[in-house]
This record gives sequence, C-alpha cells and structure tokens, in this order.
Amino acid sequence: MESQRMIDKAITMVLSGANASQCADVIKVIASSTESAEVFVRGLIARKTGAGDRLDTFLPEVQQLFEGIANYSEASGCIFMAHLRPIVSLQIGMHEVSDAIDLWLENHRGVEIMEHLRCIASTAEPEVAREHFRKLIARMS
Repeated sequence: MESQRMIDKAITMVLSGANASQCADVIKVIASSTESAEVFVRGLIARKTGAGDRLDTFLPEVQQLFEGIANYSEASGCIFMAHLRPIVSLQIGMHEVSDAIDLWLENHRGVEIMEHLRCIASTAEPEVAREHFRKLIARMS
C-alpha cells in the first residue's frame, strides 16, 4: 500500500512538470524494483489515457519524460524506458519510439539496467517481447 502511494505521488509529480531533481529520490526507489517500475510506467499511462489523451500522441511524450529522467538518473530513466518498450512496440506499433528506446538501452549498460532487462526478458508478454529483450541483452553483452 505504501509503495502504491509513493508511485502515485511520483506520477503526479512527473505529470505536473516537476523536474527530475525534485523527484529523484522517489524515482530511484521506484526504479529499484522491477515490479514497482512496471506499475509506475503503466500507472503513468493509465493516468494520461484516463484524462482523455490518446496513446499514439502521449507515448512519445512519456519516452521523452524518461529521457529527461535518464539525464538525471541514467539507470532510472532507462529502466522506465525498458518497461515502456513493449507497450509502444507491440500494443500500438510505434517503432520509431521503440527503436529510440533500444538505442538508449544499448548505450547505457549499467548493472541495474541489465538486471531489469533480464527480468523483463523472462516475464514480458507476449513471447515476442521476451525474445526481443533476450536479443537486446545478447547484443549488449
């Protein structure tokens, strides 16, 4: 319950335009867990689509938000982008955004990022997403 409140607070901060340094501590805590990172990304998307925003226009903005976070906390931003990637690629076919995410991930190979990628590679749905992450990890190794 406490972690959900922290995630909701972070979503509110990010969507209100708070800069990465203002929410860096809570963002790092959320990104430290694969589960909470996934909940954060999905919650951010749900909040925006619940407000009437369309996925195809909002998701590139989300990726850019995560780039901004990565400029302040490389691991956190890349972890969030990794969780965003299956959504932009498989659910709505935004290959330009998913390719940009792959480039970020390939250029930022920290231990935390690799741990999250391995977890995503074993749990993502559908199988094509797991296979993509396995290939991405192989290229990065």
